[in-house]
Amino acid sequence: MKIGKGLEEGRIKEFQVQNNVLRYGNKLCVPNVLDLKKQLLKEAHNSALTTHPGSTKMYHDLKMYF
Repeated sequence: MKIGKGLEEGRIKEFQVQNNVLRYGNKLCVPNVLDLKKQLLKEAHNSALTTHPGSTKMYHDLKMYF
């Protein structure tokens, strides 16, 4: 809520809202909801477009987007 208010007031420049999605630079901001985070990681891990090169590389790949 603080970020939303800061955006409305023009005080926060690092964040932006596009299509009702909060982003920090090019990263998606995910609410601190454990089930949601688990679901996102599960989908990213099980996607047909990903391979399993190891947890470190996967972490860095996901970090670029979330």
